[in-house]
Amino acid sequence: MYTQFAFLKQEFMQSYYDYPHCSLDLECDTITINSVGSNINKLQSGKAAGVDGIEAEHLKLAHPKVVTLLCTL
Repeated sequence: MYTQFAFLKQEFMQSYYDYPHCSLDLECDTITINSVGSNINKLQSGKAAGVDGIEAEHLKLAHPKVVTLLCTL
């Protein structure tokens, strides 16, 4: 299980640093409340939940504070 975690962490970190405007020397500050909210609204409803059990409807119908918390994360 630990090796799978390590692999997923490495994969995430690679994707994170490959994201535009990110580098090892500069923090990413391009994630805004507006961008998170607009991307949530673009999610397709009626699709199956992922491994986390969260469906698009959960995010779309959640309190607006959830968008702020997601942006903070």
